[in-house]
Amino acid sequence: MPTRVKSGCITCRIRRVKCDEGKPQCQRCISSKRVCDGYLAPEDNMSRRRLALAAKNLSVIGPVSRALGRSSAHANPLARLLSPDDAMYFDLFRRVTIPSTVSLFPSTFWRQDVLQIAETESAVWHGIMALGILHKCLRSLSISSEDRGNLVSHADKYYAKALSLSSELDSSAKRATLSIVLAAAANMLGRWAEAQCHVLTGLSIVGKDNGKSTALKPSRRTLPKTELQVMTFGESTAPYPFEKSTMALPPQVSSTSMLLPGTSFEVLASELFDIARTYCLIDGHLVETEMAFGPWLTRTEILLRRLAAWEAQAMKIFEAAAPLRPEDHLTVHAVRMFHATLRLMVRATPFGQETRYDALLGTSEYIVRLAATVLARLEQEDSHLRCISFEPGVVLPLWVVTHRCRHVPLRHAALGLLLRAHRTEGIWNSDLAASIMTEVLAVEEEHIRPLHFEPYTPLQLDACLLDIPMTAWQSPGFDVASSLDWGKSPFIPEERRVKDIMGRQDLYHRTMKLTMFTTPVGTEAYGSVRQVEVSFGPN
Repeated sequence: MPTRVKSGCITCRIRRVKCDEGKPQCQRCISSKRVCDGYLAPEDNMSRRRLALAAKNLSVIGPVSRALGRSSAHANPLARLLSPDDAMYFDLFRRVTIPSTVSLFPSTFWRQDVLQIAETESAVWHGIMALGILHKCLRSLSISSEDRGNLVSHADKYYAKALSLSSELDSSAKRATLSIVLAAAANMLGRWAEAQCHVLTGLSIVGKDNGKSTALKPSRRTLPKTELQVMTFGESTAPYPFEKSTMALPPQVSSTSMLLPGTSFEVLASELFDIARTYCLIDGHLVETEMAFGPWLTRTEILLRRLAAWEAQAMKIFEAAAPLRPEDHLTVHAVRMFHATLRLMVRATPFGQETRYDALLGTSEYIVRLAATVLARLEQEDSHLRCISFEPGVVLPLWVVTHRCRHVPLRHAALGLLLRAHRTEGIWNSDLAASIMTEVLAVEEEHIRPLHFEPYTPLQLDACLLDIPMTAWQSPGFDVASSLDWGKSPFIPEERRVKDIMGRQDLYHRTMKLTMFTTPVGTEAYGSVRQVEVSFGPN
């Protein structure tokens, strides 16, 4: 047994061998690769008691093996916790935030990859800390404004530390992972322009790789879901740069690529969101660059072919495979809810009068019923702590129906679901969405006040009933049969409709200043303009 001596080299000290150098890591250990990237070599074993004693005074974030391989005196100060008690936010993220995020759509990225990379990379670890703090901030019902501001400020510091440590990342997969984590944090901090930059960074990394690296697959499946939220949220201070997104990851690549057989719900859901991203980019280019009708029609035709291929696969997986497991029912309904929303938008097209949605009443009702089913299941899952996600959920589909469908009982039922949801889904907040839609409906319906209509209560769909085959959506003129009719709904004329909405949000005071543009009359670009400020309370 080697003589036990005092030594400056932590590796020699652990191995109880004599060291002639008084440095944190001596040249002998470095040259023999006993210390590699901050880790001890496998043969450098410690007893459980010695490991526990050494772990008590660690000042470096990360696994014990990594922290023991570094000198606390020479460790990067940015890699340290701001407070020892902050470790609980990592546990909150791991035990509550992740299960809440993946409750609708399975995600290997959030359940596995983020945590694995955080174990070795301080930048990702600090990003997770920020998300855990923001989770507590957004979900606490009894928190005061002062305490909320302190939590946001604390999360902001960890967000800044994650940005500062990003230069340590040594692979594209790690950088893409961090970009998604930072985009989620920026969304919750109200930094819309920064969230866009993080999304574009991730898209650029994935686009340059061109599908060569398997390590980037989880990020490639997650980015369309993250981007879809940012590009659909109308914040006037940060209009979405559709052109930059197209340059980073061209939609033509995904639209013409071979659709792989769906092997899991995660793969199928990711494919659907990738198609939805392509649709939004085509729609954005139509408005932003005044794309000619011919090129728009060509791109839309390619999109429809890919959507039809996805529907055939989805039918094969969802309806022709073995009976679904109980834990799959929520995912099936969530997938169908977003698929119906996408079909609604494609059928209505991005231009024309608002009355173009009138012929799709059955599809709108179907979306509301699916949303009611999903919400009911989520409410049974857990407490209010499980009402936060970094991925799309029920808010966006309900927003589309409430805004676009002018059937009064149905849109008020959709608004009621938004008011009841109390969910934060990335950049989308159900309380804010409900406050905005309340003002929109008030503007559109002010000429028919007081309202007299029979309330509509959406019936939930049977968890085992998939009554509409996916391939049915490919039939020309297809629409879901509706239990509603227009005879009992008050009439809202075209010139009363709110066509576009722009807003500027103040996250700290929980308010948003809205500018609403009504449908133009004649050759005007827009009709009247209404401005109002709405507030939304804590969830």
